[in-house]
Amino acid sequence: MSAADCRSSAVVAKNEWHSASREECQNCSVVGRAASTNLRARMKRRRRGGRGREWCCAWRGRPFRDRGQSRLCVASAACRRQMAAPPRAATNAAEAASNFARDGLFWMRDVLSPSETDLLKAAAAENFAEIARTLLLQQALSAVTPTIKYAEVMARDGARFDCRQGANEEPMSTLLRPGGAASKLISVLQRVLSPDSSVVALGQIVACPHDSWADLMGDHLEDKNDDSAEFGVQRWHTDGPPSSFAGGPGDALTLFIPLVDLTLENGPTEYILGSHRDGEEAQAASGKRKSRSQNRRNVTILAPAGSVIAFDFKLLHRGLVNTLQNDDRPMLYAVVGKPIWTEDGRCMLPQLDGGGLSLFTGEAVPPIHERFVLGESVEASAARAAAEAAAEEQPASEEETGRRGGRKRRR
Repeated sequence: MSAADCRSSAVVAKNEWHSASREECQNCSVVGRAASTNLRARMKRRRRGGRGREWCCAWRGRPFRDRGQSRLCVASAACRRQMAAPPRAATNAAEAASNFARDGLFWMRDVLSPSETDLLKAAAAENFAEIARTLLLQQALSAVTPTIKYAEVMARDGARFDCRQGANEEPMSTLLRPGGAASKLISVLQRVLSPDSSVVALGQIVACPHDSWADLMGDHLEDKNDDSAEFGVQRWHTDGPPSSFAGGPGDALTLFIPLVDLTLENGPTEYILGSHRDGEEAQAASGKRKSRSQNRRNVTILAPAGSVIAFDFKLLHRGLVNTLQNDDRPMLYAVVGKPIWTEDGRCMLPQLDGGGLSLFTGEAVPPIHERFVLGESVEASAARAAAEAAAEEQPASEEETGRRGGRKRRR
């Protein structure tokens, strides 16, 4: 494992250690920092030959040092990262809007009740199990396994699956509609973005442990040209490449709703606060290292299940590795954006990449999730779609009538 892999990191709560056994540490690329504010305790550790900060990183043959009841391996200097403290959870729409304007990110606790979380977790598990069964059957019947890029599911790097199966069915389809599980977020998102913002994508991101990832990827693990085949920390990326959305900072966001408690072990997400304004997309794509001041803005939010993390569509982030033995880490997502009107009168909304063929039939299919205005009821969406379809058909019929009249006059 390279030093670059080892540098992925997450903030550990103040005065708290990230303990790990040697076996866990061998398979883990998560670096935890225990930040002590007690100067006297810090000086005592130095006099005993310890360090001011202790780390746990991928095992590199270094001895463990005992600190209380924790076992910590001392990482090399290459693994040390100065991490920013995670932002506090917002408690209302005004705080959420303020945090989003400052950092490009906000989060809130207890948006979903335990019963709502359990219902969505069960539905998400059923949808992903159907995807997994189909992928395994496809591997068994096909001599060459095609790239996993379908309308229902896509393989992402960082041992993740972007699963959109079930996004057009209850309870996912009504998540951000009146009466839906996350309906209390509607007013918050309208305050953060705009009242006419639209939900353009729904799905779940599943972070897999190594064994289940290897089973589902099959022959792709040996494909050096397939970036999604790598098991490790995700590359720094934005959800919206510059070419996919004409909007600027603050015009769209991605919403994460973890269905289990996020921990250092199950693959949380690391964010660079403010990166959506700094033009760092090209720097991340080129693999250039960021300055120390930029590194201090790196945060990981270990949010409990049922919380919400919202970040700008162009904020740099990456997923860390799920080091658990058998447990997947499901997390719902939604993409919400306000309409951007171009000079030629077109309405631009954020887009996610995806496959055009169905995993189950192999035929071309439309996107699984149809966009709707934030807070719009199912009936209102159907009426709006019918009106838009009628408006598109009317100019076409008028044009055809004009062509027929021209032919009659020529005769």
